[in-house]
Amino acid sequence: MFSFLLSALLASLMSLSAAGPALAESGPPVFGSGDRESLQSLLPKSGEIPEIKENSAPEFYVGQNLFDYINGEAETYLDYGFELLVTREYIDKEGSVLTLEIYRMKSPLHGFGIFAAERTPDDQAVELGAQGFQGRNTVAFWKGPYYCKILFHRMSPGLDSVLLKIGRLIAGSIQGEYPLPEIFSFFPEEHRVNGSERFIPRNFLGQPYLKNGFRVDYERAGKASQLFLVQLDTPHAAREAYVKYREFLRSEGDSVAPLGKGSAEMVRVRNGRDRLLFQQGPFFGGVVDEADQVAAERSMQAMVKRLKAKGF
Repeated sequence: MFSFLLSALLASLMSLSAAGPALAESGPPVFGSGDRESLQSLLPKSGEIPEIKENSAPEFYVGQNLFDYINGEAETYLDYGFELLVTREYIDKEGSVLTLEIYRMKSPLHGFGIFAAERTPDDQAVELGAQGFQGRNTVAFWKGPYYCKILFHRMSPGLDSVLLKIGRLIAGSIQGEYPLPEIFSFFPEEHRVNGSERFIPRNFLGQPYLKNGFRVDYERAGKASQLFLVQLDTPHAAREAYVKYREFLRSEGDSVAPLGKGSAEMVRVRNGRDRLLFQQGPFFGGVVDEADQVAAERSMQAMVKRLKAKGF
């Protein structure tokens, strides 16, 4: 009897041990056929655009499987909340192959984020979706949680207009209007570089504790600078992040001195790069690389004023 009970106990423990890891795993989100059909429905259907025809079957990628498609860039897409991708090849009448990629991201903010991360100053802005650009071999846009790319290797005659036609067809199938994330309205307009808005979901300013940072480039008298904002859950959390970053800079040998102007707490940081930092309500922000301290303070005060006007 004892031998039987011992054997049963050992078998039970082995079963729990084998099952344990599977129960503990938190795998990627599971997307059903409805999700795939919904995403595939955004692709051009046969005959909708006479200048192109299908050249392959649709392919889908989800979660970590994205590494099988864009190994070198997958990590960035995952950082920006990648959920599901459908891709398909088309061919135009001149034999040029086009690859359509439609990414569904976690939210409209993440759709904008990955679009802005891939946009470069050399890209030409085009009117597609919420925002679009055309690069050397790419036409891309974002709208809602979707980021769409049309890739081509050879610009055949008339292809330029076809690319925009494809983009408008896809964008028109995505319902809703999606302006820039509201937080960018807190950034001043003067000397702002058009199309430089960025959303960085993690490791903002190189700090692992800073998530969901927003940044805009500025140019004044030929010199570049940046303004940034991070929104925390509470004023207390913003204060902690502000102090932690301030002390990090001090530990790096930077000189940190209080400004003592206005109701928001502000400091000036000097060393290799000029910085002004502030905390206002649940926001931690600053100005980077603006050598003119009067202009830097003016920009920072403008941000604080806009935050206060919204009740922060």
